[in-house]
Amino acid sequence: MFPVAWPVIVVFLVFGAFVSMAAGALSGRLAAFCLRLPTQGLLKTDSLLGLLGFVLGMFVPVLVRPLGLFFINHFVDPYLVAWIVAALLPLVREVLRFGQARSYR
Repeated sequence: MFPVAWPVIVVFLVFGAFVSMAAGALSGRLAAFCLRLPTQGLLKTDSLLGLLGFVLGMFVPVLVRPLGLFFINHFVDPYLVAWIVAALLPLVREVLRFGQARSYR
């Protein structure tokens, strides 16, 4: 394995954070549109949830050793896991909002 300079790693993490924020905002907006929920102020919340999903998806496998070993043994890229979690968190939020809106009717 070749050494990678830390500025390159920081650039990739920042790029991944921006992509995950866009994925979170897009998945949240699409879920709100499909569930016919109001979308006022969703862009900020869903993009922050996407960022949270990226951070959790990147650093939980690193910090939790058995989970990290599972991903390494199955050749799963942590970026892929982070972007999937980043897209799923806003989707789960919209489904929960839909359930709450249905219970108030």
